[in-house]
Amino acid sequence: MEDALLSLSEPVSASSVKDVETAQGTLEKLVTLHKDSAPLEKEIGKLEKKIKDAGENPLVYSRFSHEQINKKYESCAKLFEDRKKELDEELITQKRNEKLLADFGEKSKSYVKWSNEKIKEITKEGKGSLEENLEALQKVGSAAVKESGDKLKELVELNDKLEEADISEQAELSTQELKVLDDQIKNTFPK
Repeated sequence: MEDALLSLSEPVSASSVKDVETAQGTLEKLVTLHKDSAPLEKEIGKLEKKIKDAGENPLVYSRFSHEQINKKYESCAKLFEDRKKELDEELITQKRNEKLLADFGEKSKSYVKWSNEKIKEITKEGKGSLEENLEALQKVGSAAVKESGDKLKELVELNDKLEEADISEQAELSTQELKVLDDQIKNTFPK
C-alpha cells in the first residue's frame, strides 16, 4: 500500500495517448485490488476488536493498528479519485498534442512538396521569346515567393503552439528546415 500511495503522489508523466491509457489501465487494476481488499480491511477491524476484548494489545501481532490501516485505505481511495481526474486531463492534453503534431506534419510535408514543385517550375526552361519567358517567370516567381512566405508564417505559428506544449522536438521537420526551402524559393527567383 505504501508503494501505491507513493506512486499516486507523483505528478502524472506522459508523452503520448498510449502512455496515459497504460497508466489508466494500471490505475483501474489498483482500484479493483483496493475494492477487493475492503472485506479484508473490515476483517482486520473485527480481529483487532476481538484481541482488545480478550484484554490483549493488538500491536503485539501487527505493527499497524486497524485505525492506521483504515486511514491508509481511505487515503488510497481519495488518491485514486484524484489520479483518475489527473489522467483524464492528461489524456485530453495528449490527444490535443497528437492532433497538433499531425496537423504540423501534414502541413509541413505539403509545404515541402509544394516548394519543390515551385522551384522546378521557376527553374524550368520556357518556350517562346526571352521577354515572354521573363514575364512568365516574374509572375510565377513573385507569386511563389509571396505564397511561400504565407505558408511558412502559418507553419511557424503552428510550431509556436508545439513549443508551448513542449512537443516541438517530436515534429518530423523543424521550422529551420522549412525556412531553408523558403530561402531557396527566394534565391531561385531572379529579381
